[in-house]
Amino acid sequence: MKHHLLLGAGFSRNWGGWLASEAFEYLLGDIAVAQCAPLRELLWKNQPKGGFEAALDELRRMTQRDRSQQPLLAALESAIIRMFDAMNAGYNSQPFEFRDSIVDRRPVQSFLSQFNAIFTLNQDLLLERHYLANKDNNLDFESWKKWQLPGMQLVRVAQGSSTYPSATGLWQPSGNHVVGSEQPLFKLHGSSNWRTADAKEMLILGGGKKEAITRYPLLKWYFEEFSTRLYESDTRLMVIGYSFRDDHINEVLQAAIAKGLRVFVVDSNGSDVAKVLNSTAQAGRIYAKTSLEEDMQTALIGASRRLLREIFGNDEIERAKVMRFFAR
Repeated sequence: MKHHLLLGAGFSRNWGGWLASEAFEYLLGDIAVAQCAPLRELLWKNQPKGGFEAALDELRRMTQRDRSQQPLLAALESAIIRMFDAMNAGYNSQPFEFRDSIVDRRPVQSFLSQFNAIFTLNQDLLLERHYLANKDNNLDFESWKKWQLPGMQLVRVAQGSSTYPSATGLWQPSGNHVVGSEQPLFKLHGSSNWRTADAKEMLILGGGKKEAITRYPLLKWYFEEFSTRLYESDTRLMVIGYSFRDDHINEVLQAAIAKGLRVFVVDSNGSDVAKVLNSTAQAGRIYAKTSLEEDMQTALIGASRRLLREIFGNDEIERAKVMRFFAR
């Protein structure tokens, strides 16, 4: 049995990371945005239909038609990078574990180590700051002892910050598209500390994510790995904090479900995670199931509506339910 993990913004939220709506609110307070009426107007205009990512997408399209919009685009992109910097800095003071137990000193880290591969849509450095940085320590479990960011290489580490080399350094593609023996972390949409060979950010934001991924050979390979691994027989996927709003991700999930993939969801909506996206499920509407709802009903082998700080804090009953995921 192969066990994989898919993470969305709701995962980092347990340690103070921002959801998309909260990122929108941060950007409103960014000094460059606060002093730029056109950017504020653009953000508010797109708030109901995708927030800051929709605003970024619109501004990119505007810039393609009119290069005079380039300074506005650069200002918004810089504000987004500052947002990630602020969030990543905040993780420094956050403990990764939600309790300190003699029996199980690091329940979250132990839990994460049990997956064959971790796929994440997040571009923050929470895992690099805490999980990956501690993987070589002498832990109370036997599983993965090392990690890897497949196809990436560390190109610079800030002076005096060797404690967290995976987080504070800048990474670039190595050109080596091979998964070694260590536990792989696939950042499907890039990362806030990844750069291309010409020093540009490797971040997939805004609309057209599926097409944008193909422009980066490494991310294209990551997406192929995501599909290949989920299509394998006898495979289970745990999904934590992903809202099921990315069509290119849902396409892979639904195709994998047709091949036998089974899914466990950790989300405040629990087993209704697909239903809440269906506008016909609202009161007064004629309800018609979506294909995603039908597929999730086929695939779901359990769900938890509780926060990770509850599951890996003192809620032993819920934690036992979640850990059934690893049983045959």
